[in-house]
Amino acid sequence: HLWLHIDAAYAGAALVCPEFRPLAHGIERAHSFNFNPHKWMLTNFDCSALWVADSTHLVGALSIEREYLPKVKGASDFVKDYRNWQLPLGRRFRALKLWFVMRMYGASGIRAHVRKHVKEAKWLEAQLVEDGRFEIMAPVVFGLVVFRVKASIIAGNAHDVNKTNAELVKRINNDGRVFLVGTKLRGVDALRPAIGSSRGTPENTALLLKVIKECTTNVLSEHSNQ
Repeated sequence: HLWLHIDAAYAGAALVCPEFRPLAHGIERAHSFNFNPHKWMLTNFDCSALWVADSTHLVGALSIEREYLPKVKGASDFVKDYRNWQLPLGRRFRALKLWFVMRMYGASGIRAHVRKHVKEAKWLEAQLVEDGRFEIMAPVVFGLVVFRVKASIIAGNAHDVNKTNAELVKRINNDGRVFLVGTKLRGVDALRPAIGSSRGTPENTALLLKVIKECTTNVLSEHSNQ
């Protein structure tokens, strides 16, 4: 038998919004589902929420029964001893801070938080396309925008294109005003800024775009002079 696990570490928070739930079609077939509220749901690090269809498999593999260990009293189908769901015997009360977030923001507040970042990511995508020097490497669905400088803009072969985009990542981060990471997608170098900070503003996203454009101009200028 195969165990089907869904690792929705970042994007799982988006399922709080009805418009994103069709993306989870077939989720009922999963044996387990995990996402990290500390990544996009306003919760301090670290906090991971795990759901399992049948906890008996976890308990059967991880439970430790010793006479010196206290036992949780009550019907096992209602009262859960979570030390039997993991390797360590103790755990921090992570659920409390998640409860505070849910009480403070409510479902509507968390949805507004997610939608705000998606809107800003869509704006960034549109601005990059309008600039003409960039190509979007993957559909912008959430707050993640994956792009690179077009090969047609860079004089050279595939190696030169990858080198230039990798250099752009370093140049942006060395600038110090914003931070993003690079990646490889289908064998090519790309940039992948993620919009998701609880304190982020549209002005921050506009600054990100400004820095990207400025650094791109500088890198392309140096490349053409080589």
